[in-house]
Amino acid sequence: MHDVFKFPLECRFQQRVYRKLQWNNDAVTVKDEGYWTYDAFDRNDIIPSIYRLAKTTKDTDTAKKKAMFDWISGFGFLSSEPHHFPHAVYEDDKVSIFWEDVNSLAYWWELYGAITNRKLDKLKSVITIIEFKHNGFNTNTKSIINSQGNCWLSTEEVFFHETINEVTEEPLPYYQRAVFHYLKHNIEKYLNIYGNIQIHSKKPIIISVGDRDYFKARPYLEPKTLLQALYLQFYILLCTDDIKKVCNTCGALFKPTRKDREYCSETCSNTAKSQRYRKRKSESKGEN
Repeated sequence: MHDVFKFPLECRFQQRVYRKLQWNNDAVTVKDEGYWTYDAFDRNDIIPSIYRLAKTTKDTDTAKKKAMFDWISGFGFLSSEPHHFPHAVYEDDKVSIFWEDVNSLAYWWELYGAITNRKLDKLKSVITIIEFKHNGFNTNTKSIINSQGNCWLSTEEVFFHETINEVTEEPLPYYQRAVFHYLKHNIEKYLNIYGNIQIHSKKPIIISVGDRDYFKARPYLEPKTLLQALYLQFYILLCTDDIKKVCNTCGALFKPTRKDREYCSETCSNTAKSQRYRKRKSESKGEN
């Protein structure tokens, strides 16, 4: 397993990547049964690739179909189980379903990046902290989900002892906590409803010492689809202690050397500078 996915219970998912694909109406199917495999939990680049896919693909049918085909060619089917008969057509392989899954996961990854990179404006676009009366007389605060948030609205709220004035003085930690709670709740919700994660074990260890025998199972968790594996990866990240950030440019996960660092590399930092320059230049032309 990759270091960032260390967990008390091993996780594994053998993903098939078919070498030849084709379109069958509005779905990607297998043209030839030849394939190669990889373990999704040996890699930490799949969720960032989903994030980039959502952020960089133009909103046209042609662009979305090409991007979907290219991504599946490199990473394998997102929502279909690997053992499915390869030439069958499944709803999960269709363009509309694929992009729903991509956009949902990319949304949660973007929120995770906003939390780790202290993007208060983004956090405020999702959560509002309001004042309410506790027990009829004590004034406290709680978080609510904004209507413009993702369609998976959580009914759970985060309550704070502090007053609205105290929250306003130093809002960042309160919004980080509230959005993290919202994010965690929805990742758990996905895993509980759609996770379908099985527990298996490798060949047991049997040790005999004198007149004593020791037996030990070596369990592991195994999702049924790549998408389920990615949500499990995400949840593991939320439960680990390491300091991690999401790159503001490419969405990669990295360990910052400084608390104010927002990019995983100089390349991504320079890309962001170029994007800001082009944006200012475009806005300047529009004003003239």
